[in-house]
Amino acid sequence: MTTADLARAELMKPQSMGVILASLEQEGLIERQPHPTNRRQILFVLTETGMAVRTSHRAMKRNWLVSALGQLDPADLKALVAATAIIRQVGDS
Repeated sequence: MTTADLARAELMKPQSMGVILASLEQEGLIERQPHPTNRRQILFVLTETGMAVRTSHRAMKRNWLVSALGQLDPADLKALVAATAIIRQVGDS
């Protein structure tokens, strides 16, 4: 994605996204690639290291959620499941 595309997706200014991208690039998590149809644009893609970090963070979040849900009593878990449908409905509107 381009800097502008990423900024729009995250609801932030392109300048702020540029700072974040520079940091991620310096850490070796993303790299620049030329845009296939517009030579003036640069695309940012995850490196192998970036993909590994992303996968690891997703696993940590998933493990946290499973653990947190496992600590709920059955009534609270049932209420959460019922609320999920309402939250999806709001998100889809």
